[in-house]
Amino acid sequence: MVRGLTVGILHSDGAKPEITIDNLPRNGEHPRLIVDGVSLAYHVLTPENKEHSWEFVNGGNYKMYSNKVIEFIALLQNYHIEVVIVFPLADGTPPVTEQTTARWNQKATEKVRRVARARNMLEKGASTSRSLQEVLPPFIVSEIADTAKAQKVEVIFTRNNVVRFASNYVAQKHADAVVGQNSDYLIFDDVNYIPLDSIGKNDDKNLVFDCLNSQKAAELIKLEDPSKMFQLSVLLGNPFTEHFVVQKYNISAVHHIKLNPKYPDSLVVGLVNVLNNPEFDTIETTSPTKEIIENDPDFKKAIEESRSFFNLSIPLDEEGKSDIVEETLKGELPIWAPAIFEGGDFWYDPIIDDYDHQIKTDLISQPLRKFFYTILKRDKVVEHIPTVDSVETREVAGEAGFPDYKKLWAMKKDKKKIKNLQSTYANISSCLFPPDYQLPKGEALEKIGEPFITIGLALRYIVSLCFTENQTTYSKLPEDGPEDLKKAHVVGAPPIDLFELKALAATALVLNNNFGSKFSAPQFKPKLRRVKVAAYYQSVVQHLIWLQQLLGIKSDRLAPHRLYDGEIFAAAYECTGDITSEKFLGYFDVEDAELAKLQKIGTTMLPQFLDAILGPLPKNIFEAFNGVPRSIAGVAYEDSKPVTTEVIVVKSAFAGLLDSDDDDEFVDEDEPEAKEEKPAPPPVVAAPPPPPPKKQPKKKQAQEDDDDEDMEAFLLAQAAKNANAGGPPKPKPAAQAKPQQKKKPHVRKLEGGMQLNNQTFNKESKQELKRQLKQQGFDYN
Repeated sequence: MVRGLTVGILHSDGAKPEITIDNLPRNGEHPRLIVDGVSLAYHVLTPENKEHSWEFVNGGNYKMYSNKVIEFIALLQNYHIEVVIVFPLADGTPPVTEQTTARWNQKATEKVRRVARARNMLEKGASTSRSLQEVLPPFIVSEIADTAKAQKVEVIFTRNNVVRFASNYVAQKHADAVVGQNSDYLIFDDVNYIPLDSIGKNDDKNLVFDCLNSQKAAELIKLEDPSKMFQLSVLLGNPFTEHFVVQKYNISAVHHIKLNPKYPDSLVVGLVNVLNNPEFDTIETTSPTKEIIENDPDFKKAIEESRSFFNLSIPLDEEGKSDIVEETLKGELPIWAPAIFEGGDFWYDPIIDDYDHQIKTDLISQPLRKFFYTILKRDKVVEHIPTVDSVETREVAGEAGFPDYKKLWAMKKDKKKIKNLQSTYANISSCLFPPDYQLPKGEALEKIGEPFITIGLALRYIVSLCFTENQTTYSKLPEDGPEDLKKAHVVGAPPIDLFELKALAATALVLNNNFGSKFSAPQFKPKLRRVKVAAYYQSVVQHLIWLQQLLGIKSDRLAPHRLYDGEIFAAAYECTGDITSEKFLGYFDVEDAELAKLQKIGTTMLPQFLDAILGPLPKNIFEAFNGVPRSIAGVAYEDSKPVTTEVIVVKSAFAGLLDSDDDDEFVDEDEPEAKEEKPAPPPVVAAPPPPPPKKQPKKKQAQEDDDDEDMEAFLLAQAAKNANAGGPPKPKPAAQAKPQQKKKPHVRKLEGGMQLNNQTFNKESKQELKRQLKQQGFDYN
């Protein structure tokens, strides 16, 4: 998005761009809107109370996301509005260029930074989540798409950039306006843009929203020539030029624009004044940008790419006509399938995870991806994998000898061969077992049915990592370990403990027995270990769903809200998987009969489910590693065990909360060491005061701020000026201090930052200037 443009619009004193649905220009009988699916995903993910919301860090609440989407669609359909939602295919989908790869790397790195921010806050025990920036949970796009289709809303997938696709969709008169949360839409010509967070109802129950376009935006920020909106986007920083104008050249310094914290729109105002100058022609022909562009071919190339991006006369890329592309655009295949099939790379989308952990989530799922690549006729694929602070690449070979998708899809047409596909699916999920390991002939999970088959296979896959080298420093099987485990070729401990397995299985049982909507509890603050377990589970489940899609046997019972709920899992985790405990049962508002059913789930169904999951594994796989830590680096050993709640009184805790924006000022929540009791101080005896100490010259500080030097030079110059003028000026009377207003609670916002039903034209957050100066913008598309 164009950095800071929304700030300039929100702080303008122009006429409010709010209109009713009746005033929206339309091409047909009823209004038709295309919704940016990425913006919608972040919109439903953003909680109303951002001050203490850890929901997405806990792994997501997919049922809540579904309800928000239903509410949003119902609001529009009540006014007879036709809705279309568009989502992008995965990064890596051709056409692949050096520039697209750089942009994909930038997006992934930004997401990694967000994940690292969450991890650091969890390690330091931060008490507020307001400075977190959202990271999409793994299944949120699937949940939104499935929910929209159930509401009879058209869902489109495209290999083109979503912003450009939606803008072209409006320009071609297929829709009247685009709904999103991205200021890039304001740079295109003749595209009506509705900020998603401006939609609501007025007092007359009419649907109202802000309707903007490039002409209206130019009017609000007082840009005299609307055709210069593109040049303004270059100087502010659009998805192509932001690196140059923010990091490399600092455009505010280039144009001598003084940024003022009291005026967050000062950068926009300053650049608009530059563009309104009668002597200004274009950025390529007017100093000082003229010389910068001439001497920097990369910057010049970025400007040309952005000019092509915002020029809708240049046609979109063809979507493709292969069977893989057609099935993907229907939503039947993973969104990354065309990228792999057409020779592109695989981009592992960052999720909330502990990337410092020794057992990497991407590595434990890599054996499954090898089958994906072979199915899509690829011998080798380059993977882009998120790490602690960057994105790394590696080449992965496919699973040799496995049939491709055409042979597999031919089998699903024969009812007798469908069972062979299902057996193939189960066998692939057991690929980590040693080749000579004796697996049971029958699959106990088949008696339970979906979604428990996929959930059970995913949990079994995670436990079967005991047969691999994915181990921590202290989790490997010792030389004097049990002989039966040695004979079974067990290398080390499973990456999760038994109580963690119980908590995941219990969560699935609660969700699929219609108790999810009856759960109510104070939001659980995430723990780094619990975050890691959730990442293991969601990643493996997602890979198994992808496998079903590629085999052509995906079950319709694998809706994301049936698979995981971050809050219910946190509650089960804190109860060590015992969902029959009074603590866990107390989170459900149910009658006695339903409470008895919930207890039965814990006493009968959960043990049966666990037996079906662990049936093929060695019986003592958990007992043999009892007490072995699952997390080592940066995390205390006790964090892998259930922690007893203990109230610890920390002195001066309030002082650490005065400014929660700085990580270093958070109060350390670790238990303080016991201090030895000191003897009472001696009595105070009156004595004459000591003589004053001799004055000693102050030592020069090791480091002096540049601001102090500048101030000293300024004062010397001012003194000389006053001397020439006949003495210093008379001091002005002190201005009377204005009464301080009560500080409002801080609310972290996306660009625009307004809620769904907010009818006011809100201003940007107070931290916007800091984000303008120190953070890059982020193109989610």
